[in-house]
Amino acid sequence: MKMAGKLNEKEISVLKGLEKMWLQANQEVLETILSRTVSFDSTQYREDGIKPVFQEYGLDTHMMFPITISSGILGNCFILLGKREISVITDLIIGGDGLSPGDKLDDLHFSVLEEAINQMAGNLETILSQNLQRKVNVKVGKYVNATGNKLDSGDTIFSIQNLKVGKLLHSPFIIAYSGSFIRELVRQIESEKGNQTNMSTKNTAGSQPPTLFRTPDFPQFDEEGKTGSTSPEGLQRILDIPLELTVVLGKTEITLKELAALGPGAVIELEKMAGEPVELFANQKFIGYGEVIVIEENFGIRVIDVEEIGVRNAGGSIKRRL
Repeated sequence: MKMAGKLNEKEISVLKGLEKMWLQANQEVLETILSRTVSFDSTQYREDGIKPVFQEYGLDTHMMFPITISSGILGNCFILLGKREISVITDLIIGGDGLSPGDKLDDLHFSVLEEAINQMAGNLETILSQNLQRKVNVKVGKYVNATGNKLDSGDTIFSIQNLKVGKLLHSPFIIAYSGSFIRELVRQIESEKGNQTNMSTKNTAGSQPPTLFRTPDFPQFDEEGKTGSTSPEGLQRILDIPLELTVVLGKTEITLKELAALGPGAVIELEKMAGEPVELFANQKFIGYGEVIVIEENFGIRVIDVEEIGVRNAGGSIKRRL
């Protein structure tokens, strides 16, 4: 594919300004839902092709979250996150400490993270709408494994940030833009700025131009990077995410020969003693013990004990037993 021309100095300058506002707003979102200090810094732009960037940062192991601008101006970009970063961030959101989030990603991780990405997309929608002076619609698509096939090999700009989350993460946060989208966006913003300049000559002396984006008021943090309080709105957005509750009656080991010999009427002895509590798991994470009961025609579980679970509310992080 024919390589498009690189962004010029003006286009880079406008992109940096928009990104600064977007990442500042995203920082505020993440600090609220993670209860940790968050920062994006050391912006680096790469236009030397998809392959070099993918190889240098190991992006084949990342996930891509597509963001589409569908009206007001047309374009798209992708947020690329590593699987470890996803695990740590989602573990913090659901009440964990982020220290041992596990390696396996499931639907819970992506459901929780997609809500955070949706809020980031909402920030982008607000910033673009204000700068273009018209309504812009932004939506998040289905996440996919990172692959260069989803990007324009001849016209992709990578914005590479250092993402820091407390003392838990210090990792690349990468955004891939379509070069043609950035050029058209800059052209339209400059055109709108010219219109505002012409109109400003009609303003009375001493009048101030409208502020395009407010400066966020950041929460106060302790020495460990935790906020003293957490807004409940972020958590409320994920409380309705369904979890799969699993009850483990017992386990045992058998040989392949014994497995092949199984048939109707076969009896398998489990390691668990009769009357022992059964184990409860939520999305494959151990949460406590219970006992099996019968509720009319169905089996049920009476909860005996539940692991302590961090529950964040407006007063901060507390512990409780269900």
